[in-house]
Amino acid sequence: MKGKKILILNIISISFLISLIFSINFLISLNRITHNNISINSNIVNEESWTKVLDVNGKAISIANDTENNIYILYYLHSGGYFLEKYNSSGHAIFSKELGYPAIDISVDISNNLYILAFSFLIKLDDMGTQLWNKTLDFESNGLDMVFDTLNNIYILGYSFIIKFDNNGNHLWNISIPRASYGLDYKGNIITLDSSDNIIISSISDYDYSMISKYDISGIQQWTFNFSKGAISDLALDKKDNIIVVSNQIVIKYDNKCNQLWNYSIEGGYSSMFNYESTSLSIDSSENVYVATNLKIDNRDPDILFGYFLQGITSYEFGIFLYKFNNTGGLSWNWRITGCYYSWNNEMILDSEDNLYIYGGKLPNEMIIYKNPIEFNGNCVHQTYLSLLFVCPFITLLIGVSIHFYKNHKIKKAKTENYIINLKKRKPDLNVKKYLEKRRDLQHHLRVFKRDL
Repeated sequence: MKGKKILILNIISISFLISLIFSINFLISLNRITHNNISINSNIVNEESWTKVLDVNGKAISIANDTENNIYILYYLHSGGYFLEKYNSSGHAIFSKELGYPAIDISVDISNNLYILAFSFLIKLDDMGTQLWNKTLDFESNGLDMVFDTLNNIYILGYSFIIKFDNNGNHLWNISIPRASYGLDYKGNIITLDSSDNIIISSISDYDYSMISKYDISGIQQWTFNFSKGAISDLALDKKDNIIVVSNQIVIKYDNKCNQLWNYSIEGGYSSMFNYESTSLSIDSSENVYVATNLKIDNRDPDILFGYFLQGITSYEFGIFLYKFNNTGGLSWNWRITGCYYSWNNEMILDSEDNLYIYGGKLPNEMIIYKNPIEFNGNCVHQTYLSLLFVCPFITLLIGVSIHFYKNHKIKKAKTENYIINLKKRKPDLNVKKYLEKRRDLQHHLRVFKRDL
């Protein structure tokens, strides 16, 4: 019986220690992902890597960087208000200010002036957020995206128009872009420029068809290409003016006349969640292509589902995945950035040193900025529920010890009670009785003897 008790206590103790190790590992992993940290990530560049969590109840809008590698972010609060914040390359805040107007996009010119697209307005600010001027776009639809040429002229794309301003806000020209093709209604969504300042735009329809169009610096259309692989989520150009687009679960590279060079279909254990707002791409100085997107959980993985259940997450979005392709379309690597909590990508940029920034959000309503994001180790969801082993054996140990002491106390009490009962029931021993009588007589004689003396 005693050996059995020792075995049970040993099992509980071992379980407790194992669970404690898992719990510590879990907390370290969670801290590594969700809090500010500095570390080295050799997968991207040999520079610092950090994560900045903005603990505010809001939503990420846009991110941009200047020539000094400072970054600027836009977000709005669910309680009301749009905000602009500036950080240096180490993630330290420089300023934060409320804008007082709704904002859609932010961009920075070569002189480090800021431009904010606010629906039907364009606002110019200096690098500390002081407003310099604002201009009305004078179009029925709002501006959606903007880009700068080599002379700091500004091109703004809306659903149905392109407007060109100089850097003082003077209107240079505007054109209407085709809205209809093959019976579909298209809306502009992305604008960029090639090395000669020609304009490349993409437009999407309500039925997941897209167009890519080219205009010269005067706004004269050069060609249009019908893209049938779905709604284009993002578009960028490399140094040779090749066009890279990402749409649905496919990344495609075209030459400057939209002849396909390569494509890559993203497949694997997770189902893609590519959509207009969640997928972005960037191209580094070596013409490598980075794609960041949200991926949907593979519902065949019970471990991940159980981890979701413990976190109270009923949605199937899983986190941000990052892909790197070389300039010939080969997949260099791909991995998950996040996994312990529901998070999503909003926008991705590269600075002049090829440092990668991803700006997005996480549960419940926080914003998150990654610089050179670290690969998620894949164990965090498992550790989420394995860490319960820390709680269960601990409680079991407490219960076991309590039961042990309670039983010992009860046994001792019962033994005492039984001993008293037995003493009351037991008949006196005659020899003991005679001994006691003789002892009393002797004590009596001794007292008399002392008295007579």
